[in-house]
Amino acid sequence: MINNSCEKLKPDAITFIAVLTACSHSGLIDYGIKIFNSIFPEHGIEPLSDHYTCVIDSLGRAGRFDEVEGSLDYLPRVNDPILWEVLISYCRVHDNVKLAKRPVEELFRLNPCNSTPYVLLANMYSSLGRWDDVRKLGN
Repeated sequence: MINNSCEKLKPDAITFIAVLTACSHSGLIDYGIKIFNSIFPEHGIEPLSDHYTCVIDSLGRAGRFDEVEGSLDYLPRVNDPILWEVLISYCRVHDNVKLAKRPVEELFRLNPCNSTPYVLLANMYSSLGRWDDVRKLGN
């Protein structure tokens, strides 16, 4: 006999973080986005910055930067540096200098004393042989 008590269980915000992370690490990007899009309308849970970070992680991991850029326009003003750090790391992995400027600006806005984003961008420029851009960062 099957116990139907599981039917009463409802996912919470942490459940969705775990599921979205699993989708990202498994390469199930479209499935993860479908789940993300169901969080509020079907479950009444307001998405947290961690949920957005999972989506950005999925898309960045897959190099789907057009979708990342589109998503950034719809994000609420996210003041979570982890989201921006995740994005800049995938920009570096995929040599997406154009998009990398956005997380650098956001990280600097969140913490003007932190030079790490500029170091990451300088490293990206130098690995691509863009020495003029490296020099411009110093100004």
